[in-house]
Amino acid sequence: MRRLTFLLVLTTLIAAPALAEQTPTPPMDTPTPAVAQATTPPAAAPQTTQRNPNAPTIRTATDDLGARVASSTNVRLDMKISDTLTGQAVTKEVTMIIQSGSNGRIRTESFFVAQKFRVNLNIDASTTAYLSGVVRTNVTFEYSPAANAASGDQPAQVPQLNESISVILQDGKPLIVSESADPMTARKVTVELTATILK
Repeated sequence: MRRLTFLLVLTTLIAAPALAEQTPTPPMDTPTPAVAQATTPPAAAPQTTQRNPNAPTIRTATDDLGARVASSTNVRLDMKISDTLTGQAVTKEVTMIIQSGSNGRIRTESFFVAQKFRVNLNIDASTTAYLSGVVRTNVTFEYSPAANAASGDQPAQVPQLNESISVILQDGKPLIVSESADPMTARKVTVELTATILK
């Protein structure tokens, strides 16, 4: 019995180093596997819409008076001429429709055959309308009314008036833009302009 016990103890002592060699101890400098950390995926880059190179560019034209109305807008320009050549005021009224940003003109003329002189009323105008309700207006006109015709050897009196005016008008509000005097008589000519933006 003692011999059997001795053999078991001896066998255990002999087998212990072998088992120790079969179970390697991890070296001290071996890094311990890091625990995987949850990472947030990078945000997707914002998608940009590709612009059609053939698409028209829409711009609002501006200048010192601000933004202009669309070029498809029309402006009605009314001119009223009041003339006292005959001793009492005689009024002539002219109306034209002009596209904003464009020009317009009117030519009227009469010819007196016997007296051999002409009378006319010629107007050139341009308008530019703005969203603020003002209208930049340029007007040039020539006005020569029929007056005292010649009798016998006396020449006819044919007064003429030429004016060129640049003015800022308020939408729909009349404004007297000139009052001129005749150099030989007490005649006075008054010119009134009204620009109306047509909606």
